[in-house]
Amino acid sequence: MYLFNPLINTLKIYNKEYFKNDLAAASTVAVSAIPQSIAFAILAKIPPIYGLYSAIIGTIIISLFSSSSHIIGGPTTATCILIAGSLAAYINLPTESYMTVVFQFTFMVGIIQVLFGALNLGRILNFISHSVIKGFIIGVAFLSIFGQAGNAVGMLPPHGITAFQKVIFILSNIRNWNIYCIIIFTIACLTLYFTKKIHYLFPSKLAAMLATGLIAYCFDLEKLGVAVLGTTSTTLPSFNSFDIDFEMFLTLVPMALSYSIVSLMASITTAKTVAKNTHEKVDNNREFITQGIANIIGSFFQSFAGTGSNYRTYINYNAGGKTRIAGIMSGIIIALSLLLFGRYITYIPKACLAAIIITVASNMINFKEIIQYHNSSKQDFYVATITLAAIIFLPRLDRAVLIGTGVSIFLYLNESSSAKIKILHHVKYNDSFVEIDIDDLMEEEDMIAVRIEGNLYFGLAYDLAESLSEIKNKSDNFILRLRDVNSMDITSYNILLEFTQKIHNRGGNIKLSGVSEKMYKFLDKNGYFDHISKDDVFMMEPQIFSSFIKAMEKAKEEINAKNTENQKK
Repeated sequence: MYLFNPLINTLKIYNKEYFKNDLAAASTVAVSAIPQSIAFAILAKIPPIYGLYSAIIGTIIISLFSSSSHIIGGPTTATCILIAGSLAAYINLPTESYMTVVFQFTFMVGIIQVLFGALNLGRILNFISHSVIKGFIIGVAFLSIFGQAGNAVGMLPPHGITAFQKVIFILSNIRNWNIYCIIIFTIACLTLYFTKKIHYLFPSKLAAMLATGLIAYCFDLEKLGVAVLGTTSTTLPSFNSFDIDFEMFLTLVPMALSYSIVSLMASITTAKTVAKNTHEKVDNNREFITQGIANIIGSFFQSFAGTGSNYRTYINYNAGGKTRIAGIMSGIIIALSLLLFGRYITYIPKACLAAIIITVASNMINFKEIIQYHNSSKQDFYVATITLAAIIFLPRLDRAVLIGTGVSIFLYLNESSSAKIKILHHVKYNDSFVEIDIDDLMEEEDMIAVRIEGNLYFGLAYDLAESLSEIKNKSDNFILRLRDVNSMDITSYNILLEFTQKIHNRGGNIKLSGVSEKMYKFLDKNGYFDHISKDDVFMMEPQIFSSFIKAMEKAKEEINAKNTENQKK
C-alpha cells in the first residue's frame, strides 16, 4: 500500500474540475512528448518506436507512484546520451541483439534504483554537487549538437569516434554534404523558432515534423539522399522476456550505477523546482523506488531507461495539470496516437529530428552560471569545467560523471581538512569577546577561550593538533567552546585527550562549554572524565553563550582563588 498512497490520496479528492484541467494538460504534454520521444530515441541510437514505448510506460508508472503530482517521465536528452555512451561498444550488433542489451541495461538500472530507495540511500545525491550537474548538462548538450551534425547535413560519420571527432570529420568533408538535408534542417529550425512565438505551449516540434514530413513525402526526397525514419511498428508495447547475460551484466554495472544516480538527480531537481510552487514534499527514496519500478517493468515491455523530464513536467504544470492523473492520461494519449497515426512516422526526415535535438540542446547551454562560479566560487568553477571537458573528450560518460564527482569531493575534503579554531579574546573595557586568529595571540593570558567548529574527523586531526600545540604554552587555563562541534571521531578525541593531559600535568585547568548530549555521551564512553571533573563540563543551553559565560565565571573564580593563595604564600 505504501507505493499506492499518492494515487489513493489523489483519488480521494478527485473531481470533475480536476479531470477537465488534467485532460487539457495531458493532451498538451502528449503532443510535446511524441516528437521528443522519437528524436531522443535516435539520440540514444535506438529505433524511434522504442522512444514512444518508453514515453508510454515511463510516464504512466512514474505518475502513478512519484511523490510529485506533476512530474512526467520518459526519455530525456541527458539520459539518451548516457545510454548511447554507455552502450557504444554494442552499437554494431544487429538491432534485435542491441535492443536486448538495452533492455538488460534498463533492467539493471531499475534494480539499482529500487535497492537505493529500499536502503534509504536517497542522501547519496547530496554528494553530487550542483556544479557537477551543471557541467554535465552543458557537456551533454554539446554532445547532442555534435552527434546530430551528421544528420543535419546528410552525412554518416564512422562509428567508434567521439562526438568532437565527428564534428571534425563532417567539417573536413563539406563537399559531401547533402543540400536537401540542409534545406529540411533549416525549414525545421525556422518552424521551431517561429511557431514558438505564437505561444510557449504551441506544439512547435510536432509542427516541424508535420511540415518536413509532408515536404519529404510530396517531393520524394528519400530518393535524393534525405534519410527518413522508414517503416515503423504501430503496435502497442507488448511483454518481451530476455535472457540475462551475467558477464555482460557485470560489465554494465558501472555505467548503470552512473546512469541511475545522474538520472535521479535530474529528475529530483525537476520535481523540487515544481514543488516550490505546489508545496509538495519530494521524497528522494520514493523517487528512487518509483523510477526503479518504471525501468524494471519497462525493460519487459520494450522500453529503455528513462527519468523525469524537465521540459514536459513544466509543460504539464503550466498547462494547468492539477494531479498525477494528468501524467497517466498523457501516457494513454500517446498510446492512442501511436495506434491511429503511427504509420506516418515513416516519412519524418532525420534532419528534422536533428533540428529538434539541437534546438533542445541549445536551450540547455547556459554559461551564466559557469561565469558566476568563476566570479564567486573557484572550486565550483573548476568542478563544472572539468566535468564539462570530461563529458566532451572522454569516450565514456559514466567515467566523466565519476571524475567530476571525484574532483568535487576531493576539493571539499581539501577545504574541510582545516580545523576551524578561533580564539575568543576578552575585551576588558566593554567586557565583550571578539574572535581572533591563533596567530594574533601574542602574549600569555590568564585564561584562553577557544571556539572549535565543525565535524572533528580524522581529516582535521593534523590541523587540530597543530592549533592546540600553538596555544598550549600560552596559558594554564582554557575554555573549549564545543557548541558548534557536531561530531568527533576517535582520532580527534585522542588529540583532545593528549592536550587535556598536558595541561593538567602542569597544574592547569580545562573547561568545556556548549557540550551537547551526544558529545557528552561520547566523551564519557571513552573515559575523558577520568581526566577532568564533570563539574568542569557545561552543557549546551538554548541561550547562546550562556554555558560559556558560566564556564568563564567559574574559571575566573578559580584563577582569583589561586592568585590569592599564592599571595598569602
